Amino acid sequence: MVFIRLFVSAFLFIPLLFGDAMKEEDYTFYLTQIVCPIAKEAQEEFDLFYIGRGGELAEGVGAVEVKFIAYRRGSLEEARKIQVTLMERLIRALNTHEKIRPFLAEYPFPVHRVSIMLAYRKGDDSCYADGSVVLSFQAKNNLCYFSEDPKTERSEIIIREPYEKAKQKVILGK
Repeated sequence: MVFIRLFVSAFLFIPLLFGDAMKEEDYTFYLTQIVCPIAKEAQEEFDLFYIGRGGELAEGVGAVEVKFIAYRRGSLEEARKIQVTLMERLIRALNTHEKIRPFLAEYPFPVHRVSIMLAYRKGDDSCYADGSVVLSFQAKNNLCYFSEDPKTERSEIIIREPYEKAKQKVILGK
């Protein structure tokens, strides 16, 4: 596990170290500047492993998705807190980064254009099949949480809740 942490930490900072070699007008460079610190914070604060980013990036920044794995059993409350916390940080970082602003599909960049994909796994990368959360992400302004059915070994939705409702629950500590 220590090796994985070191590898992930090194992976996060390589783009920042060699950033001058990248074209400054390349919005993916700016996106890396935004995502890497958030990924590091997520690793330190929530013990998450950053596995990548994506979204709608062909002609600017239309949507951003950042992906993480947590090697532990997941609860709805924890997944909600992580989702809201990291989505708010990502939105704030995107909207305050002046150099990426011309590449954003809209400004201010709205929450429905970002997603944190959070997978919960066992150490061998298999899913927990005990009703706990195995996956969560944002879709169409709703946070979606899934568990794995032990009989079919397929993911099934536990709950879908509007982002604003989830945000209020996190703020109120529910």
